[in-house]
Amino acid sequence: MQIIKRERKILIVNCYSSCWKYIPMGTFGLCDFLSQRGIESKIFNAAIYNGNEYLTKLKRVIHDYKPNYIGLIIHWKELLENCIFLSREIKRLFPNIKIVAGGITAGFLDEELLRRFESIDFVIKGDPEKPLSMLITKPVVTKIPNLTYRQNNRIKKNDCGYTIDK
Repeated sequence: MQIIKRERKILIVNCYSSCWKYIPMGTFGLCDFLSQRGIESKIFNAAIYNGNEYLTKLKRVIHDYKPNYIGLIIHWKELLENCIFLSREIKRLFPNIKIVAGGITAGFLDEELLRRFESIDFVIKGDPEKPLSMLITKPVVTKIPNLTYRQNNRIKKNDCGYTIDK
């Protein structure tokens, strides 16, 4: 019997915006946290490319890197429109990749995002370190703190919460 090791990879995407090109600093700490737990992560900053150049480059990175999850940073409202566009485009081209949205705006709009956009699978509201690592390693969604998701065509929010400590 051959044991197939499940890859544990996430590509975190800072979505395109003509007015906001910066990656939230917490993203780097999140990648470090995941790495310490054996989860490979990579950051793609769509905002540094001109026009639609980011889309071609992102598709190539996804194809080559082969992540199981894509994290879309919806930290600022200016990124919302492009994140929705990207979630739809990614799902169309890579339907098996799970898409997780996070950031201040995503957390505020968690239920609305899931209700209106089938291309987004999960939203993490608040600190993402533990919830994201749990989702990637043991995806029992009912036990993951700060997680909003769809189950049987209903939006669910877990009661348990998580705030990172030092």
